[in-house]
Formats: sequence, structure tokens, C-alpha cells
Amino acid sequence: MNSQERVLSIFINLLHGQKLKKKELEEEFGVSGKSIQRDMEIIDKVIDKKLTENLGNMNYYSQKYDDTVAKSLINRDVRGTYFIESAIERKEHSHFSKTEALVLLDMIMSTRGLSNVEVNQLSQKILSLSTDSNSVKKFIQNELYHYKGVPSNSIVDKISTLMTAIENGLIISFDYKKLFQKKHFEFTPDMLFYSDMYFYISSSNHLYSQTRDDMENLTKFRVNNMDNLTVLGQGKKRDYNDRFQVGVMRNQTGAFAYFGKEIKVVIDFYHEPAYVLDRFPNSRLLWTKNGVSRIEIISNDGEGIKLWLSMQGDMLKIISPVYLKNWLVENLQKTLSYYQNSLPLEEKRREEKRREEKRREEKRREEKRRELL
Repeated sequence: MNSQERVLSIFINLLHGQKLKKKELEEEFGVSGKSIQRDMEIIDKVIDKKLTENLGNMNYYSQKYDDTVAKSLINRDVRGTYFIESAIERKEHSHFSKTEALVLLDMIMSTRGLSNVEVNQLSQKILSLSTDSNSVKKFIQNELYHYKGVPSNSIVDKISTLMTAIENGLIISFDYKKLFQKKHFEFTPDMLFYSDMYFYISSSNHLYSQTRDDMENLTKFRVNNMDNLTVLGQGKKRDYNDRFQVGVMRNQTGAFAYFGKEIKVVIDFYHEPAYVLDRFPNSRLLWTKNGVSRIEIISNDGEGIKLWLSMQGDMLKIISPVYLKNWLVENLQKTLSYYQNSLPLEEKRREEKRREEKRREEKRREEKRRELL
């Protein structure tokens, strides 16, 4: 490599926001320290000339001029290290810090919403925009290696098609799989959103309280279950005020995205109240007494709140509305019926346990009687 190629290589690295060490440059190019210093002087002269041309309208004696020049020339404040401050500032604004890159990648992988191939591609892009990709790799390499996305095939192309249809009010056509059935649909999608491992689109009927097994009146569709997706043509654009508000539904339903009309649910919670308050950001702690917290949740009457309530076991009691309390009782009774055949065996085990405890108690009494004698 000749001197011109060396200067150009150093200049490019400086413009990319790198901090270059004099000793490392000497070893890389096999030249003396004086040669590196001359290279830096050449680069400074070029920068200074371009600054004079570009900043001609700026007052030569102004503080802004001085600051611009200081940030644009090679900084030598740190002994044996060269960098251009303005290039580093540009890099900081256009790149992720190692912490930001780690946060993004960890959140993406935790959703499992993309295929393995897509997560690997996205990870490489984010790492390439990180100020310290090697450091980030150490934190994510195990999780990335074991990552198992829910979609088996790519869904990013489908999402791109759906975004175009939503933005332009286009009608889409697709086959949809659910509950071991397949059904064909054609409509203008309303919105695209993510919830609990899946990307969804909503239909225009987003106020309809859909049940889990209602194939005829679906209002939301998992993107990874859509096959033969095509765009048919122009549909009817929805008024902005009638749009589906993803943020409202997310706050009302937590992890389970179901549509419905707004309701208030009051519960007694027998565990850490933050578990409820964090999941439903519009909820309100009414009081806490003897380890029990009464909480008011702003939710909707869709299936999402029912799914969440039924998962809490003995950690909560529904106070209102009454119909929701009755639903949960019936649901628990139905669940219990699945285990009726195993109840006699459980009862036998409990009886054996009671007998064993009785024998131990009798033995303790006999030993105590002997001691008194």
C-alpha cells in the first residue's frame, strides 16, 4: 500500500467515527510514527480547505466558526489517539449504543414473533449499527443460538404487503387456517399490530366482541396463518376517526388482544398488586388490607380479559361485574369436571395421609405417657 492509499484508508476510518491509535496504525501499515503524523497533517489540511470553502459565509471570528472547525479537524487531545469529534457525534446519532442494541435485540427475541432466519438477519443489521457490536454479541449469542420463532416461514414479506394495503385502502384476498378449518376471506384490512407471539391484522368490524371459536365472524387474523395472500384492488378507505386504536386495546387486554366494548372489572387480588397494575396500565388500586388488594381494571368485554382471569387461579376473586364472576365460576366447574375420574384416587391419598398423621400422634402420646411413668 502506497502513502496515498494509506492516507485515504485512515481518512475513511476517521470519517466513520473511529478512534485510531498511533501505535496500532504504525503496526498495521508498517511505517514510523512520523509518517503517521504527516498523514494526519495532510488530512487536516484537506479538511481545513473544505471548511474554508463551505463556511465562507460564516463570521471568521465567531464562536460558532471556532466550534465547527474544532469539531471537524483531527482531535489530538488524547496522547497517541486521533479522532474527528463531529464524525463521532454523527455516529452516536445514527448508531445504537451497545446498551440500546442489546435492549432492542433482547426484546425482539423475547417476542418470538419472527422466523429464525428473519431474527438472524435483523440481528445482523442492528449489530452493524451498534457502536460496540462485539460487546453486544457476548450478551445475545446464547439466546440467539437457542431462538425458536413461532412462524416457521418468513412473514416480513406478508407484513409489507399488508402495510401497503392498509395505507392505500386496498382489498386483500387470502386463505385462513384456524381450529383445523380453512376459510377464504376478502376485505380491506384496518390495522396491523403485534400481541402475544403473533402479528395480527384487524378487519373493519373491530368493535365486535369475537369469541375464540367464532370462525364465521373473525375480526382479527394471525399473519402467519394467512396463505395465498394477494391484493385485489382498490377498496374503501376508512375515516381516520374510525380507525382501530391498537394502544387502547393493548392497555385494556394485556397480553391477549381481543376486541370488545369498554368495561370496569373489580377484583380482590391475593398477591403482589404490581402484577395487575403493570399489566393493565389504566387500572387503579382502591385499597390494600391484610395482604389483599382491591383493584379496578379498565378492560373490555372480549375474550382477552376472560383468558387472563382464568389463568390467575386462587390469586384473585372477581367482585364485579356479576356476569363475569358467574362465567369464571362456571369455567372453573367445567375445568374441575375434566379431573373427576382422578378424584377418588386423590381422596384415597388424603385418607392415607390422615391415617399416617394419626399414627404419628398416637406414637407421640405413648412416648409422652412412658416418660411420665
